[in-house]
Formats: sequence, C-alpha cells, structure tokens
Amino acid sequence: MREKPSPGTNHKFVALYEKCWQHKPDVRPEIRQVILELNNIEPLVVSENFGSKEIETMEKSVTLENDEVNVPSYDCDINKYNL
Repeated sequence: MREKPSPGTNHKFVALYEKCWQHKPDVRPEIRQVILELNNIEPLVVSENFGSKEIETMEKSVTLENDEVNVPSYDCDINKYNL
C-alpha cells in the first residue's frame, strides 16, 4: 500500500508518481518522460496577503529539441549517472 498524497499536492504530480509506481516496469514512464512531465507541472506559490492565502501560478516553459529535454537551470543529463 502506497502513501496518500499530502493535502494540496498538485494533482498532475500525484498522477505522475502513481504512473511511476506501476507494478509492471514496462508500464512505467521512462526517465525522459518523467523529466518532461515534471517540467510541465506549473509550480504553485502560496503567498500571504492581508491574512488570506492566495495561490498564484508561475509560468514555466520547456523546450523539446531532437527528442531531448532542455532544462536551463537543472542538470538532467541522465547519461552522467549509472542507472
């Protein structure tokens, strides 16, 4: 039995990690697909404004070129790691 998502967890993130938990390895997404989906999930920023909480969505873009995921601020080159 897997843990339940924390309240307020982005539903897209929950769907992604549930795909990764599939019993059959062939059904699980490849790491490149996981990276792409993670980068497409818009982060939520919770800010306090006069005692009330507002949730703002930050814009984020991901570029796919030649079947590679290009993420400017992260080192996502899985070829550097022993998997």
